[in-house]
Amino acid sequence: MQQKNISENEAYSKLRKMAMDQGCSLAMVAKNIIDVCQLLSTSKA
Repeated sequence: MQQKNISENEAYSKLRKMAMDQGCSLAMVAKNIIDVCQLLSTSKA
C-alpha cells in the first residue's frame, strides 16, 4: 500500500482481482507478494 500509495480498499480489490486472474486463493496471492517483497528487501551479505 505504501509503495503504490493506495488505500486499504484499493489494495484489497487489487489482491482479489489478481487472485481471480491467476485462479488461486487470496491468501496465496498475499503470501506470494509478501515473499517477493521480503526477497527483494533482503540485502546480500
